[in-house]
Amino acid sequence: MIRVPSPLSRLVVALALFLGLSGCSHTLIIESTPGDAEVYLSGDPSSPGRSLGRTPLALPISEAVVGEFGYLTVQKPGYERVTTVMTRGSTGALRQSLRFHLKPGDSGGTLASRLLVHVRNSQRFAEALQFTEAHREIDEALRIDPTFVFGKSFKAGLYFMEKKWPEATRLYREVLAAEPSYEEAAKMLARIQSQTEALSRTPAQGRATP
Repeated sequence: MIRVPSPLSRLVVALALFLGLSGCSHTLIIESTPGDAEVYLSGDPSSPGRSLGRTPLALPISEAVVGEFGYLTVQKPGYERVTTVMTRGSTGALRQSLRFHLKPGDSGGTLASRLLVHVRNSQRFAEALQFTEAHREIDEALRIDPTFVFGKSFKAGLYFMEKKWPEATRLYREVLAAEPSYEEAAKMLARIQSQTEALSRTPAQGRATP
């Protein structure tokens, strides 16, 4: 069983990337260590997409997004592949820079790194309020490893953001059944219960008011 520790949630938020694409003069700089890594862009994570060139690379930001978002992949033989989501925003700086530090290993990535990619992508979509895509990413992580407790808790968190209390409650309970010491799940269940109780009291209080 792979469980990503709770500090990852802060890391994921810190890594979330929202690029402004309001004008064609906006430039994206992509670099990698080591250099000469191939950069690919796709609108579908299951597709390899098209090559944008090799690092270091400079291009208009508008070319790094397909529709509302794009999957940007950097890979080099002998190193783990890195994929990130580029989301479309309303504003942004005229120059954005991305630097990827590639780790030696299988270009397919270790199990942990593959799961982490989907968690990060899901976080970015959630920050953009694109919940369908966010669920798709975390579902893929759970498909790869159905015992991924953090992934199940993360999906419950998406339901919480959508105010889908029954779905969130069910998943948090499954998390606790698999790992009773998972404090975050217990806290979120208590929070959901508190909110649902408050909502259920509100109509009754309103009727009691003359």
